[in-house]
Amino acid sequence: MARSTWSISQWVLLILAAVVVGSYFGVLGPVGDALEPQLKAIEKHIPQATLRSQLERLGNQPKVRARFTESETARAEAAVILGLFVFLTPIAAGMAIVVLVFVLTAVAHTLPLPETIPIKLRMLALLFVLAIATYAVREQWAPTAEYYAGLVAKTYLVATSGK
Repeated sequence: MARSTWSISQWVLLILAAVVVGSYFGVLGPVGDALEPQLKAIEKHIPQATLRSQLERLGNQPKVRARFTESETARAEAAVILGLFVFLTPIAAGMAIVVLVFVLTAVAHTLPLPETIPIKLRMLALLFVLAIATYAVREQWAPTAEYYAGLVAKTYLVATSGK
């Protein structure tokens, strides 16, 4: 059997193009209908009310509670913020991964280690050290991450409320 000459990025692009074309021509509508019973089965295990109560608890932080208080523009503002979050977060995460790999590669090449150690092993060791350091300083970044998670939860709750 001949090996494919396509790279992984070309396969991913082909799959994404097929999904876009399929959604344009309505092929994914029947797929969504077929998945609906499975989604309802999942909802039996995690009811919507339970999920919503957890989001309300997360969005009930003192700093977040003051957001979206003006009732006339709150829902529109929340919808815009939620849309931007959903659109920009994957792009920002992708860029963060690219920068992380770039920095890890640069640092791995400058380490005073024997050349017999593969670069991927050096990068893996650096990634492990970075994960430990990130965990060690979690008191500095965790409150900010919790605030933003609460803000996204509150934004979702306000944008999806029927008021």
